[in-house]
Amino acid sequence: MGFCWVNKYRWHLLAMSIVIAVIFAVGAKNLTQTADYKVYFDKSNTQLMASEKLGDDYSQSDNLLFVIAPKSGSVFTKETLATVQKLTEESWQIPYSTRVDSITNFQHSYAQEDDLIIEDLVGDLESMTAADIQDIRSTALNEPNLINRLISDDAAVTGVNVTINFTEGKVDSQTREVVAHARNLIEETLASNPDIDMYLTGIVIMNNAFPETTEKDNGKLIPLMLLIILVGLYFLLRSITAVSATLLVMLLSIGAAVGVAGWTGMELNPVSGAAPIIILTVAVADCVHLLLSFVHYYRVNGYEKHKAMQEALRLNAKPVMLTSLSTIIGFLTMNFSDAPPFRELGNIAAVGIAVACFLSLTLLPALINILPVKKLSNKKPQNQNLSNLLRGIAGWVSKHPAKVLLVGIIAAVGLSAAAMKNELNEDFIRYFDESYDVRKSTEFALNNLTGIAIVEYDLPAKAGEKISQPEYMNNLEKFSNWLYEQPEVVHVNTFSDVVKRLNKNMNGDDQSFYTIPDNSDLISQYILLYETSLPYGLGITERVKLDKSATRMTVTLDDLTNNQLLAFEQHAQNWMADNLPAYMHSDGLGWSMMFGNVAQDNIDSMLWATAIALIVISFILIFPFRSAKLGVLSLIPNVLPALVALGIWGLTVGMIGLAASIITALTFGIVVDDSIHFISRYVHNRRVNNMNPQQALNDTYTSVGKAIVVTSIVLVIGFAILATSGFKVNSTIGYLSSLTLLVALIMDLTILPALLLKFDSWIFARDLNEDRLNIEQGEKV
Repeated sequence: MGFCWVNKYRWHLLAMSIVIAVIFAVGAKNLTQTADYKVYFDKSNTQLMASEKLGDDYSQSDNLLFVIAPKSGSVFTKETLATVQKLTEESWQIPYSTRVDSITNFQHSYAQEDDLIIEDLVGDLESMTAADIQDIRSTALNEPNLINRLISDDAAVTGVNVTINFTEGKVDSQTREVVAHARNLIEETLASNPDIDMYLTGIVIMNNAFPETTEKDNGKLIPLMLLIILVGLYFLLRSITAVSATLLVMLLSIGAAVGVAGWTGMELNPVSGAAPIIILTVAVADCVHLLLSFVHYYRVNGYEKHKAMQEALRLNAKPVMLTSLSTIIGFLTMNFSDAPPFRELGNIAAVGIAVACFLSLTLLPALINILPVKKLSNKKPQNQNLSNLLRGIAGWVSKHPAKVLLVGIIAAVGLSAAAMKNELNEDFIRYFDESYDVRKSTEFALNNLTGIAIVEYDLPAKAGEKISQPEYMNNLEKFSNWLYEQPEVVHVNTFSDVVKRLNKNMNGDDQSFYTIPDNSDLISQYILLYETSLPYGLGITERVKLDKSATRMTVTLDDLTNNQLLAFEQHAQNWMADNLPAYMHSDGLGWSMMFGNVAQDNIDSMLWATAIALIVISFILIFPFRSAKLGVLSLIPNVLPALVALGIWGLTVGMIGLAASIITALTFGIVVDDSIHFISRYVHNRRVNNMNPQQALNDTYTSVGKAIVVTSIVLVIGFAILATSGFKVNSTIGYLSSLTLLVALIMDLTILPALLLKFDSWIFARDLNEDRLNIEQGEKV
């Protein structure tokens, strides 16, 4: 037999496969988890580079936001203001903090005779009267740079914003350090102030949630999957040896893939962190096909153990390699993604699947040949109920192939059409479910204080001029006023408000002077006076470029989806083109716009990836079947499952984001797994065993149908467990993948066999003609 070497060299195969897998796996020691949202963008990404330059020219925008909500419903009490004041002071001690802003340290300016006084809005609370606090309240609620940014319009909630400047290359470790300090600060504040509630949000907290998600998923989901899979395998195979061998294949495949990621310098993130779960499920599929055949020949047909394994390899080696190749191609097409984490997920999974294929054809049979495998006392087929079910389905499909095809195709096409109901969109604020504090805190801030989505504009003055020109300042104010007219805008932080306030201050605090002066020298004097009066750490370089050639405008937006964000930015660009001089034009920058653009680009690119995967895998299927007709016919049960799943998604959710956009490319290779095994067995029965279509189909159901059902259920359960992840990307991948694979199982047991029966004479026309010719020649002889 062709696979006798598997038994002869079993010890060599065992040692070789383990050594190779371990060499790969050692690289895992180099792996780190990243807490930097910038990993979602290529370093050459123009939005990323522009946003980083913005941070270099002004100050970084990475922030923590403490949200304080007194249970009394009013921020302006001595007790609450004292808490905010103390928290503001202590926040300067947070590692890598460069600026702290709150209502208490807001640099309030006012006139005193001919002098400009600039000081903290809240000073010595002990000496303040109720009237003083009421004045502070009035000032805060009328200050554009505070309202809906650091104080809610009903004065019920306030915030302390801490700007963080991380060291390049140390974002991961420093993020954890910052967040740990901030959380301790909250605990201490709440311990001494039980009459307030506190929430912690901001881009730094969202960054930190990424590695926390990976750790939580890997600590909970992978052990749960392993337990379910091992228990299921034992009941299926009734062999500790077979289950143990499968477990070793799974663990070594994961270790090797993660090790290769470490050797190549990848950093784990919540997206690529899902690779072990995917590898786990696919590795099981390879092993189950081989082991079920082995068990059948060993226990039912009474073969010697090594001969049973040889026969199992003879029947399954080619389909296993073919399905692994198609699955690898499916994952490799994720390299078309515009987001590096999705490319890394595809590459890690592809490596793991390749290793799993190698180990299932070397390590697995070697272990089975070496270790004892118990023979059952009787030779009855195992899992008789499943066998009876499959025979029943086979009989039903055989009697009504036309009806099965008609009803199945109509239902599939109808559900697939619902995929058009999906809107290509994304909602980054809800990337984490309610089990994460960052989600609850962010939504509380959105509903009670300020927005989270930020769009930054770097607005330069005319070449050779400064921002002190009245024309520039008036245009700045005009843009700010237009922005406030937009329903999605919560707050606009612009330096023109400071200039207007200074003009009012220097004119006896007369409200009628709350305008932009028409004298450039006067504006320059105001800016200089203001700049030199501010305390250290609260200077104007956050808003004004050092050489006074540009200012930064920060627009805070309400709770928007990705499409709404991009629509707002396009609206802003159109307005600037019509109303601002060309030299002031600026693209929207910041993390919100970066994610918004990469989501849209990724969705578009993954559509191309899906088409390429479809063409390549379909072309590959032609060669092993020696039939272009079979290759074309196999497209129906291979393509429709993902479309049906997206149709169901369109009816139930209706929004395709980053995660959903990769589903077709991700699952296409996996879906092909079962159809290849089914078609391979059917073709083998027709061409090699010379069975008629009915016999070939019945044998295919009973021989590989059981493995198809089991592997599909394992894959569905595996991805369904991933769907319980608190990270939206992983949960969406899990939900849609499990749904796709479940639909594929149904089609592989109904539509696929019906297609084979109805088109058998067309598929095997050449074989039948050759047989007829051979018979005629024999008769002549």
